Amino acid sequence: MTALRAAALAALCAVAAAAAPRAGPPSALWRIDPEASSIAFEYVANGRPGVGRLRRFEGSGVFDPARPQDTTLRMSFDMRSLDLGDPLRTMFAAGPDWFDVRAHPRATFELDRLDPIDPAAQGPIAPGMSRDYMARGRLTVKGRTRALAAPATLELDSGGARARGRATFDPRIFGVGEGPSAAFVSIGPEVAVIYDVRAAPAPTQEQPQ
Repeated sequence: MTALRAAALAALCAVAAAAAPRAGPPSALWRIDPEASSIAFEYVANGRPGVGRLRRFEGSGVFDPARPQDTTLRMSFDMRSLDLGDPLRTMFAAGPDWFDVRAHPRATFELDRLDPIDPAAQGPIAPGMSRDYMARGRLTVKGRTRALAAPATLELDSGGARARGRATFDPRIFGVGEGPSAAFVSIGPEVAVIYDVRAAPAPTQEQPQ
């Protein structure tokens, strides 16, 4: 290797090291902070728009800021924490024809990968940066699993990572709104989930070996 090539290689390594985020170790286990996160949803019932929230959820995944596209994540949602802002509506939505929370108290989302929306925006992500991705994974509701793709904006800061976006899907593909009560209450063909999720590296003793 010539001195010129060696110098060029050293310079590239220095640039890569400088660009590498310091928010967490490579391929670290990260945990969602539910207290700093929110999950809400918008729906239409009998032609009238409504808003709800999920109050309890948790999740963790493996995240390497040098390869954000390889991020994996598993989230679990406590469907018993469903809140439509009105006790009667909440009780109705929890019933067997809708989310059937007694038989299916949890829903899950498993992220497989993040695809950059702008192909030119690949590579590491550092604190202070924000990038848009298409999050691809699988959503399970009422025991039914379906593929889901949704836009996500990923940001890093000195405290960790933030992902926010809006995912839409037809609730009927999960059997939500099937049964006798659906003759009296109809929901629109689209539910929008608005999420704002923050995460940080898990304690050292929890990190993958």
